[in-house]
Amino acid sequence: MANGVAVGPDGAIYASNNFGTDVQRVVDGQVELDWADVTSANGLVVDRAGTFLYAAQTFQPAAIMRVEIANPQNVETYVAAGPEDIAAGPDGMTRDERDRLYVAANGAGQVWRVDEQRRICALWRGLPAGPSAVAFGSGTRRFEIARPFGRVTR
Repeated sequence: MANGVAVGPDGAIYASNNFGTDVQRVVDGQVELDWADVTSANGLVVDRAGTFLYAAQTFQPAAIMRVEIANPQNVETYVAAGPEDIAAGPDGMTRDERDRLYVAANGAGQVWRVDEQRRICALWRGLPAGPSAVAFGSGTRRFEIARPFGRVTR
């Protein structure tokens, strides 16, 4: 199931498939299948420097993988949820200007922030099978949570 999309500073497009085992990359219209090995990749984000691609894993023990863009064989676990959140189902993801990650933990019905020390903090809790995506808004809105049947602004 095609899912996450991110664009690097060089214009490369990264795409995920949460039922698949790899992240694809598109450069100048050419698709690089199996570009990076990340099982059940979903939400994707490229850091500000364009050095790393982050991929939320949905149908695996809840974690975010970090892929070195210059060397996509270098894939590491950036952060893994604790045992109580192993089935949280990380879904859509975004980042702020400090490269902190914000993740819709769909199965847990939460929105997480991952700070620079790789700590997970639940910023919002709702119903299970809750948010599927997060995005920053403008004005007085801090971020938006996309849910299957509507939006919640926080």
